[in-house]
Amino acid sequence: MTIENKEKVRLHWIDYAKLIGVWLVAINHVNMDSPALIDWILSFHMPLFFMLSGFVDKGKASVSDTIKKSAKSLLIPYFWFYIISYVWWLVVTFRRHPELYSHDFMGGFVKPMIGMLLGEGYHSAISTMINVPLWFLVGLFFCRVIFYLFLSFSREKYYGLILVNILSLIVIFLRNHLQINIFWSIDSAIMAIPFYTFGFFMKRFLDKMDPNVIYKVVLSVSLLIIGILLSRWNGFVDINTSNYGKNLFVYYINGLIGALAVIFFTRIFTNFKSPLLIYLGKNTLILFAFHLIITGWVKKAYELITGANFGGNYIFTPWESAAMCAVVMLISVIPIYIINKYFPFMLGKSKKVLQPDVK
Repeated sequence: MTIENKEKVRLHWIDYAKLIGVWLVAINHVNMDSPALIDWILSFHMPLFFMLSGFVDKGKASVSDTIKKSAKSLLIPYFWFYIISYVWWLVVTFRRHPELYSHDFMGGFVKPMIGMLLGEGYHSAISTMINVPLWFLVGLFFCRVIFYLFLSFSREKYYGLILVNILSLIVIFLRNHLQINIFWSIDSAIMAIPFYTFGFFMKRFLDKMDPNVIYKVVLSVSLLIIGILLSRWNGFVDINTSNYGKNLFVYYINGLIGALAVIFFTRIFTNFKSPLLIYLGKNTLILFAFHLIITGWVKKAYELITGANFGGNYIFTPWESAAMCAVVMLISVIPIYIINKYFPFMLGKSKKVLQPDVK
C-alpha cells in the first residue's frame, strides 16, 4: 500500500467519526426526553470535533497563514450560512409572528445582526443567535489561531503548548466562577484548546497502539460505559457556554474518553468504504449549518404521517430522535450537493469539489 493510499484509508475513519459527531449534535438539538442521555452526548460530541481538527493539523503553518486559511475555510462559511439562516428565520418568523415587524424592530432585525457579529451560540440581552450550531465555526477559528500563536514560541520543544493548556484551564475555571462572557466564542475556543492539543499529539501514537478489531470493540464499549458513569456524576456540561459541570478535570477526562470511544469504534471500519457516509463526513460543515432547518421539515412530515400534534412542545423518545436525525443526515445530501456544485464560494472555495463518489 502506498503512502497516498494509506492516507486515503486513514481519512475514511475520520469522516465516519465526524458524521457520528454531527449526528449527535443534531440529536442534542431535538426536544428529547432523556436528560441523562443529553448530558452524556454533551460531554464529548464537541470535544470530538476539536480533537479531530487537531489530529489533521500538521502544525507547520505560520500564524499569519493560519489566520488567512482559517478565515477562508471557517469565517466565510459562517457569514454565508448565517445570512441564509437569517433569511429563512425572517420568513418563518414573519409567518408565525408578524407582530415582530411592527412592534419589535430590535427583536426582528437588529438583535439577529448583532448575534451574527458576536458569534456566540446563545442569545443575550442585546443579541439573538439565529443558527446556534454556527458558533463552532467561530470557536474553531480562534482555537486554531490561539494554538498557533503559542506553538510558534517553540515548535520543537512545545513549551508554548504546555503554557497555553495551563492558561486555558485557569481561564475557564475563572470564567465559570466569575461568569465573565467573552465574545466571538473565544471562551469556547480556549476551553477547546486541550482537546485540540490532544488530537494534535494523538496522531503520533494512535497507529502504534492500534489494537485489533476485538480489542477496539471492547475498548470502545468500556470507554462508553465509563463516560456514561462520569457524565452522570459531573452533570450538565456545555462547551458552547463554557460550562464544565461539577469538576473541571472530570470534564476534560470525560471528553477525551467519549471522543476516544468514537475514534476507536470508527477505526474498526478503516478498510470499509461507503461513498455516501464519506461524502456526508467530508461535508459536516454544511450539516452543522442546515440540520436545524431540515429537522423542522422532518418534524412536520412526521407530524403529518403519525397524526401527532407537536404544538412546539412534543418530546421525542431517544429512538425517535436518533431515527429522525438519521433521516436529516440523508436529506442533507441535497444542500451539500447544491452548495459544492453551484456555490463553492460559500465554503471559501473557488472550484467545485467533493462530488459524490459513484464508483
